[in-house]
Amino acid sequence: MSVEMLDENQVAVIYPPALEDIHQWEKELNRIEKLGCRFYLIDLSLIDWLPSSEFGVIMWTFKHLEESGRKLYLLVDSPVLFKTFETTSLDQMIPIFSSREEVLAIIRQQ
Repeated sequence: MSVEMLDENQVAVIYPPALEDIHQWEKELNRIEKLGCRFYLIDLSLIDWLPSSEFGVIMWTFKHLEESGRKLYLLVDSPVLFKTFETTSLDQMIPIFSSREEVLAIIRQQ
């Protein structure tokens, strides 16, 4: 997993290779959280499909960050993947954007 820090470490852009292993993901997220970010953007722009287990990891991440006053955003470029988020109503809980510039503009307004 690679992470890009933006805006004086207020935003962590996460490029996950896979989200299948919840324990590895939790370990990586805890490592990233120690950097003190307020906003997290999971960049799924290069992914066309996710197995259901990875949707569970995204929900766990959302709840985990929300409990600590942090915010999660998703960057989704694939119309098929976006439709899956709509079908499962996850788009009602987690803000999803198709443009990196758009989501960063929203984050920077907060």
